[in-house]
Amino acid sequence: MAILTAFGGIHEIGGNKILIESGSQGIFFDFGLGFASSGMYYDNFLSPRTNNILFDLIKLNVLPNIKNIYREDLIHPKGMDKLLPGFDLQGQYLWQDILGSHESQKSTNLKGVFLSHAHIDHSQFISLIDENTPIYTSKVTHKILRMMQETSQSILTNEFVDIKLRFIDEIKSKNSFFPGSLVARSGEPTRRNIVDLTPLQSVRAGDFLVTPINVDHSVLGAMAFFAEIEGKTIFYSGDLRFHGMRDDWTQLLFEELDKRKPDVMIVEGTRINEEDRDDEREVLYTISSMVSQWEGLAIVSFAWKDTTRFLTLYQVAKNTGRVLVISHKLAYLIKELGVFPDLGLPNIDDDPNVKVYLKRSRSLMYSPSDYINSKIALGYESNWLDKDNPDITHLENGVRAYHVHENPSKYIIHLDLFDFNELIDIDPPSGTNYVRATSEPFDEEGEMDEKRIINWLARFDINKSLDHKPLYIHASGHASGKEIANMINEVMPDKLVPIHTLHPESFKGLLDKNIEVILPEVGKPVRV
Repeated sequence: MAILTAFGGIHEIGGNKILIESGSQGIFFDFGLGFASSGMYYDNFLSPRTNNILFDLIKLNVLPNIKNIYREDLIHPKGMDKLLPGFDLQGQYLWQDILGSHESQKSTNLKGVFLSHAHIDHSQFISLIDENTPIYTSKVTHKILRMMQETSQSILTNEFVDIKLRFIDEIKSKNSFFPGSLVARSGEPTRRNIVDLTPLQSVRAGDFLVTPINVDHSVLGAMAFFAEIEGKTIFYSGDLRFHGMRDDWTQLLFEELDKRKPDVMIVEGTRINEEDRDDEREVLYTISSMVSQWEGLAIVSFAWKDTTRFLTLYQVAKNTGRVLVISHKLAYLIKELGVFPDLGLPNIDDDPNVKVYLKRSRSLMYSPSDYINSKIALGYESNWLDKDNPDITHLENGVRAYHVHENPSKYIIHLDLFDFNELIDIDPPSGTNYVRATSEPFDEEGEMDEKRIINWLARFDINKSLDHKPLYIHASGHASGKEIANMINEVMPDKLVPIHTLHPESFKGLLDKNIEVILPEVGKPVRV
């Protein structure tokens, strides 16, 4: 009988790490960062130690202690034999614990990780998985992972696609302070084993037969999975909603659920206690109506990977005769995903309704040399192979702070909290309005962010009629509890496992009494 063990996503939003085992073989559904579990120990000012990150996170129960699933270079880097003799007997445990931390622990023959989408609460820690283990995901998610790595800090936990294997080496230069001493180095980039999935085309991972299907979520490329093992079908939802713009994907999902009739459903419950159905079209209507009445600058925050919200604001700009000014990261995402025409993203090269914002950087002079360390801030190329003709599209055509300052009523500008320094240069006039088109804060860190936002808005007299509080206009990336319950009751599986929720017990009151609701505990195996 198949065994399910959840190592994240239990009594928390995100952090999904769901292991399904049959005999000695296993597959993971997602391998993400748990904000709650990680936040117990770390924040922006305290992080795991770079060269000890795997052991640190295992020791704190942020990651599962499972043999044979992690990168060998993080457990036993090449050259370790040179290091251990340098430690006295008392100090050797510091390294031997890394080598032995898996000795008496759970082991599985991992046949693959099935990654539902590119949000970090589902994808972050695939960076630590053995580089030869297949990561199965959609072609779109694969491309987004590459963009995430290219546009993020060059650190180990951002090695989603290309890995630099760690090893112990000696300092050979006689000009160094300590020639012959040991140092941890990183090798040349190695490509991770990522397998691109095609919707409804099954793949075999060991004894598991897995069929992916597109689902509508707040990031493109999201998938759910049907896994067949031992004559049973297990459905994993990932994150999904039924109120976005891809009704065709939702309809096909319902048809496949009805046809396949999974025996076990592992389903997210982010909004399990909410009955109201969100609607992205309502977001479009509401923001359009408000912006059409505003005389000054319109500022909107939303996640740079949320292309659905981009399309909504793109339509708002067209409806109101304004220009949508977006970040260079979002522009890069739209440009790269343009190779998938079925996603419906516009070609923004010569679109009068969309411009890219050019920040001042380094010397603050709008000099091309200011952007050599962030090439996509200057254009659409992340790697300037032709030094004589680098891409400077945004330098030539982008919108700058003084453009917005001189004609604020012309623009809708996309600024998130970490971009608010731009308000100093833009110096928006009285009458400027700010919309936060993302989720309201639901934890202490989110509440702190809101306080900072209010401080910025007050300093520049933005949202004066709201006492400088953000105006929230948003549609969630997750289905409501009523919608989730209706889906499950239509399928009538034997068992339901709620994940990605603060209130798993709420499923029991919403589902048919003949459906067994299993409330898993972190790290505790259950038969499914």
